[in-house]
Amino acid sequence: MGDDRPPRHFFPPDFSDATGETIRATIKGRIATWHPHLRRLIAESAHDQLRAVGFTAATPVPAWRTSNVTVLGDAIHHMPPVGGLGGNTALRDARLLCQPPHPRRCRNLRAPSRHREL
Repeated sequence: MGDDRPPRHFFPPDFSDATGETIRATIKGRIATWHPHLRRLIAESAHDQLRAVGFTAATPVPAWRTSNVTVLGDAIHHMPPVGGLGGNTALRDARLLCQPPHPRRCRNLRAPSRHREL
């Protein structure tokens, strides 16, 4: 699987300080292949409502030993502190935990011999 993250130089170094028309002009070429409705959303946005927000990406970590501790949302997923992403991701994680494991993904998964209260 390839790395789909944009290179560090995707935006100018001072882009997080940009506003309005500078943002629109900077991203115009970068969204040229997006769906026309998304491009129109940017093109018709009020320039005083456009904001640049810096995002980062964490280096993936190797899997660790299974235990009786589960972390959800931004406790495990690296994400910016905007828009309730951590809480929304925690809800999605919880929903996924409620689903039975897929047999092909969990061939080596063994049920615990006993459950213990924390």
